[in-house]
Amino acid sequence: MYDTKVYVYENAVGIPIACNDDHCAWQSYLANVPVASGNTYYFVIDGYGGSCGTYDLRISEHVPCVVECPPGAMPEGEPDCYDGYDDVYNGGCNVYPIPVFQVIEPACDPIVICGTTGSYMVGTSLRRDTDWFELNVTDDAMICIGGEAEVLAVFAILDGRYDCWNTIGTYELLDPCEVASDICPWVGWQGAWWLVVAPHGFGPSFPCGSVYWLEIVGYTGGASAAGQTTWGAIKALYRGK
Repeated sequence: MYDTKVYVYENAVGIPIACNDDHCAWQSYLANVPVASGNTYYFVIDGYGGSCGTYDLRISEHVPCVVECPPGAMPEGEPDCYDGYDDVYNGGCNVYPIPVFQVIEPACDPIVICGTTGSYMVGTSLRRDTDWFELNVTDDAMICIGGEAEVLAVFAILDGRYDCWNTIGTYELLDPCEVASDICPWVGWQGAWWLVVAPHGFGPSFPCGSVYWLEIVGYTGGASAAGQTTWGAIKALYRGK
């Protein structure tokens, strides 16, 4: 077992049409790689740094994954990415010099967001549409996240106290159509927490417009205003002046 990378080239070595470094239980994994008759495809298996050894390469027909967002899910609101896209809608720490987060308001019920993600080209560089959501936590809480995506994806919750350069947190890597519901770190301090959904790779295996949904449980914002008042104060709101 060693750290591998896999690349796929079409007709000649140049810009890969698909690539992946690490994927969960697999050392490297690619899905939905587009191929067409009349072309020659080259598969390159490489070791990270000085890693080397034998390998097992498996190739099979792709079975599409279709994700439907739960009823009542809140639209993310970002347009689908495309070649040349500038991911500044909610690109979070990937937006320079000023990060951009999509702020989520607390709610008594679970919050479900329906969004899209994918990979695209900017010039000769492969980029990803990464979606960053911000929770402003006011009390200790057990906040859980979960979700599902049409592509290999990472779902993460990060502590934002130490800015973009020193984030810590927890995450899960999900296969297409794999549902997760138990990403539950203890949020033991007030401040910003960031939720991230992003493709776990680059290239045509991660087409723009790939659907995902993200569920947030336990983000209630602390005690309600009614819980911090008295019956007399409530009656006073309705007294005539």
